[in-house]
Amino acid sequence: MKPHEIREKTNAELKGSLRTISEELFNARFQHYNGSLENTQKIPHLRRASARIKSEQRRRELGVAKAPEEATPVAGKV
Repeated sequence: MKPHEIREKTNAELKGSLRTISEELFNARFQHYNGSLENTQKIPHLRRASARIKSEQRRRELGVAKAPEEATPVAGKV
């Protein structure tokens, strides 16, 4: 996941992405310990993606960066 892709996501999307990446990282570690992990670079890639997301969440928390506007439903439209 590239930094510009992370910055374009809303806070809720970042939280969902972090959960997905954490699950993938857990599964990759499990496969590595069992000897069935084919791509050995998957673990460092997932760790970096997780760190990038956590860094962006912290930047938003501190007010350094702003989250893109959440999509809000417009009243009167179907």
